Amino acid sequence: MCSVVAIAAACALLLKKRLFGAITTWDIGNPILYLTAAQHESLFMTSDPAHGPLPLLLVTLYSLSWTVRDVVIRYALVIVLNFLTIYTGFGLFIGLITPPLLVLDYRANLSGNVKGRLYFVSAFVISSASLASLLYNYKLQPAVNCFGLQHQSPIRYFWYVGLMYANLWIKGVAVIPRLIGSGCCGR
Repeated sequence: MCSVVAIAAACALLLKKRLFGAITTWDIGNPILYLTAAQHESLFMTSDPAHGPLPLLLVTLYSLSWTVRDVVIRYALVIVLNFLTIYTGFGLFIGLITPPLLVLDYRANLSGNVKGRLYFVSAFVISSASLASLLYNYKLQPAVNCFGLQHQSPIRYFWYVGLMYANLWIKGVAVIPRLIGSGCCGR
């Protein structure tokens, strides 16, 4: 799984290069985000490829696929990676954003092109069908009995986000981590 994360980090650097040009010293931050020590448990203790490394790689490859110049290859990669990513469960949002991104791409690059319209319609239909195939007869099966889709108090969402930010500096859920997290959320 370490190799998968390293490949994803290399793809992120390639994506940066395609979008913004040459790699600079400041780009060391990209691999650091991918190779963070915070994910050591998922890589070395209980290694489950579907809970991090593979969705990370697929989302990075999906983003990279949008930079391919040839429209046929670009759309083929986008719809294949869209399908694979949404079926990991962690990339569901990719299935939601692919059709609108295809529309934007068509309007920006292919409008007026007859072949481009055919490629667009094909990719749009396939990506929409991929999402529909996932959602058809979808049953939410949480892993814990106490799971709920909405908390009783909306303020708990702010506390949760604050604790996520505080987790960068201090662990726990007591008063001090909440105060530190609240300070980060306010910025």
